[in-house]
Amino acid sequence: MCTYLHGPRQGGMYYFRRGIPAPLRSIIGKREFLISLGVKDREQAKRMIPQYTTETQAILDAAASHGPDTAPSPMRAAADFALWQNKQEAAEYQYQHSMEQEEAAIAREPLVSALEQKLKLSVDKLSPEEQAAKDIIDNLKFELKLSQEKRMPERAGGERPENSSNAKGQLKQSGAAGPVSSAQTSISAMYEGYATQPGLREATVRQFRSIINHLINFLGHDIANQVSSDDLIRWRQFLQKEAAVKGKPRSAQTINNSYLAAASVTFDYGFNERLIPKNPVALVGKVRAEKKIRLRSPDFTKAERKAILSASLSIDAGRRSAQLVGALRWVPWLCAYTGARVNEMTQLRREDITKIDDVWAVEITPVAGDVKTDEARLVPIHEHLIEQGFLEYIDACPEGPLFYDPDKSGVGLQRGQYKRVGMRLAEWVRGLGIGQVGDRSLQPNHAWRHTFKTICLEAGIEERAMDYMQGHASRGVGRTYGSNTLPMLQVQLAKFPRFELG
Repeated sequence: MCTYLHGPRQGGMYYFRRGIPAPLRSIIGKREFLISLGVKDREQAKRMIPQYTTETQAILDAAASHGPDTAPSPMRAAADFALWQNKQEAAEYQYQHSMEQEEAAIAREPLVSALEQKLKLSVDKLSPEEQAAKDIIDNLKFELKLSQEKRMPERAGGERPENSSNAKGQLKQSGAAGPVSSAQTSISAMYEGYATQPGLREATVRQFRSIINHLINFLGHDIANQVSSDDLIRWRQFLQKEAAVKGKPRSAQTINNSYLAAASVTFDYGFNERLIPKNPVALVGKVRAEKKIRLRSPDFTKAERKAILSASLSIDAGRRSAQLVGALRWVPWLCAYTGARVNEMTQLRREDITKIDDVWAVEITPVAGDVKTDEARLVPIHEHLIEQGFLEYIDACPEGPLFYDPDKSGVGLQRGQYKRVGMRLAEWVRGLGIGQVGDRSLQPNHAWRHTFKTICLEAGIEERAMDYMQGHASRGVGRTYGSNTLPMLQVQLAKFPRFELG
């Protein structure tokens, strides 16, 4: 019996999993070792377990014999490098974007851009309030510069310990990989280096950049070699107390998966590129999350579905733009019959509505905007939408975005327009008395995804088809073979019952 062998996990891979004793967790900064073995054959995976058992035991022994303030030893260097490897593996499974933080940042984008443009004007063209804001910003920049200059003589020296290793037993002498840079390395430069790596999503890069700026402002300097694990623990504690969105403290998930994750990848990059001698994030534990009390299902009830879809049929234009009226009319129905993310619908363009193999479909593509998987997919249009006149609405629309007008944005403000439309939709749903701010268990847009999945299960729609239409990864290697053709998807979607409003 292989105690530490687990799996198969996502992609069919087996992995090594070993718990860390409670007294050592604060030193190592983790609750367990979680390392992908990179193989799908159980017998091959079993043969790899003894090697990992020996190496993780060495890390545990080193942690037990060295306190957090002890000078680094070769074994501690091995532990640091192993933790870096382990964080890289675990990040694939644990990282999720914080929707609340992303929406808040997007909502502030127009205000930030407008303020930046405004403050570039001469002082005589600013109001007293704007002049005061400019003074505050200039003073903060000046104080930051002074703080950096004062700290320059205090830079910490030190070289990377020899005989470091990764958690897979591949020992390497530090000199073989090149010396650690002796120059002053800035945190911001390290992050920008990380941000140039392929495969990163633009939204993640923007979000993490703002987090790294928050860290720099908290520290009062931008010198990577001067950052200790104690500094980062104080930052983590500050994040727990600082008022964030709507004056509320940040959640443990936001701090762990956004703030600490941004710091982790930045210092991981610097350590891996030999820009810094050690990674201070490796010894910073995560915030323990309180278990949330769920008072209701994340789905819409039948009454809530009826209320939203009925209201969408009689939108009062008022002072709303034609594009927003169209969004209020059609996006709830599109979400209800596709299970797509709301922003995947608000970013749709006229050319994304297409007919292939005699099947009308919506093409959800990264070309139009953010798609979480970065992969395009075709989803059939439910016959009920066609009967309601959705295709006629498309014919009457000009080329380009269906639900926002890019020409009405100021310079630099077009990015994220479709996300703001999604937030306007959420406000509209809350205005119907559904998904009030105090009811955190129900998200006024995202609840359609839960509702769609529930109805698919009730209707007997194949799991592979429903996962594809919603942009969810299929479980198991076998389900990644073969294509989800439109005719096949249409047959499955035909099982999905109509939303009756009578």
